Amino acid sequence: MKLGLKIATFISISLPVATAIWVWYGIPSHPQRSCIHVSIDYGDYGVIRPAGNCMPAYEPMDALSFLMRYGIDVQGTISHGLAEVCRVNTIPGLYTALYKVAGHEKYIERCHTTPPAFAHWVTFVKTVQHDKVPAKDWTQTNLPLYAIVLQPGDYLGLAYETNGHYNHPRDYWTSK
Repeated sequence: MKLGLKIATFISISLPVATAIWVWYGIPSHPQRSCIHVSIDYGDYGVIRPAGNCMPAYEPMDALSFLMRYGIDVQGTISHGLAEVCRVNTIPGLYTALYKVAGHEKYIERCHTTPPAFAHWVTFVKTVQHDKVPAKDWTQTNLPLYAIVLQPGDYLGLAYETNGHYNHPRDYWTSK
């Protein structure tokens, strides 16, 4: 009797909840078609968020709207708006010098114009191919986030580059 109750309870769970359970417990799985995998690497300023973070998605959506839907704060520059990423979840800080960027320890990013070459955000995508298998490699893009259309099953990566160094996005099931 209890077994039947558990099965009925499990069956009544909706697909997004079941997907969240798989991700919550960190169970690696093949890329899920009902979500977009997001990887955010804050570089020297925080932890890597690997692309196993599967966020529910059931229709195409631009990357900026998608990130904002899930509470990822993206700020652009005053001169170019959201055509350029200046901050992601307050990194770099508004009143904090780039203390970890050698040679630029006193520089403070104000987001007035294009972020400098020595400290800026880099965007990557990995798309689902026609055979519904993700591409093997991440591709760097210079498109604004609002111009990148993501399909369910796609990947989006943001990495904070400092002095020409950034960590390339990694897939959840292959990251160490």
